[in-house]
Amino acid sequence: MKRRANKIDRIIGANLRAYRLMREMSQEALGNAIGKSAHQIQKYENATNRIAVSTLLDISKTLNLPMVLFWTERLSA
Repeated sequence: MKRRANKIDRIIGANLRAYRLMREMSQEALGNAIGKSAHQIQKYENATNRIAVSTLLDISKTLNLPMVLFWTERLSA
């Protein structure tokens, strides 16, 4: 049975993309910084794959943002 992205998966993915672009960082650069592939970052942004809390922490540190910003609906509405 295939898992479908829920609302929070889509919000986090959209916010990840928005904040990454605000920092003018490519998927490849972010992936390299956290030990993931650019393809994996793309899957996170499209909500194809869920982001583990530890990975979200790495992303928030890399982008210098608090984790709570990723699950608010402000950017992804």
